[in-house]
Amino acid sequence: MSPMKDKTNQTSQGGSMDIENKAEKGLDFNDPSWKGEVWSCGRASGKGFKGVHRFLEYVKSNPNSVVVVMAPTLGMALDMCTSGSASIIRMSKDDDTPKISYNLDRDLYYITFNNGTICHILYSRNLDKIDPNSIDYAWLDEVDFYEDRNDTQTVTKLLLKRDEGKYIATGTPCKRVVWSTLNSLYIDSLSSNTIIFKNLSTLDNPLLPESYINFVSKLSNYDSVYDYNQEILGLTENQVGGQYGN
Repeated sequence: MSPMKDKTNQTSQGGSMDIENKAEKGLDFNDPSWKGEVWSCGRASGKGFKGVHRFLEYVKSNPNSVVVVMAPTLGMALDMCTSGSASIIRMSKDDDTPKISYNLDRDLYYITFNNGTICHILYSRNLDKIDPNSIDYAWLDEVDFYEDRNDTQTVTKLLLKRDEGKYIATGTPCKRVVWSTLNSLYIDSLSSNTIIFKNLSTLDNPLLPESYINFVSKLSNYDSVYDYNQEILGLTENQVGGQYGN
């Protein structure tokens, strides 16, 4: 069986990794006043780096936890963990590289960290492989790009609406789906202080070449100002300037 931890014996220690995450300094994972942080981002804004830094910060400060990373497809989820430029294994500061394994019986990949934390690698169609109530922390990437409405509702129900456990959700607003998770979370954040909703613009990424920034900054490259606000500024349809048609 894939290893699952007995949460009754878990310990928590303070501190965090030495990471470039200044914008969120002081956001304490042990603070019960918030449950989730949501980053609605423009393309190439660095949302992958944002997600992996926060994910690894949680792992480092919460040994013997059960965590998950999730994406619309298994390939995307594995890319988050192993092969992407901001993958978990590549960005980990461990002396020993975390180990990725595959459990044939459960058809489930997972990562074992040196401090005893287990990370299950999920995508929209294998959520039944793990009990959502056993999850301490979840990172959901590209949350607006699940295959259909039922998948997205399942994700929202099982991971974002839990009473226990925290999460980070990252993605770019999508106008091609029936159900927008980012937009739903934005609406929820207006009436609930437990959801921290923020935007990350493509223009905020200091690593992008100036020529690219100059290109994407031209409104003439987009069908409408709404497309620009969605693709570059990461605004959902209910935010000011973010409304767009089907």
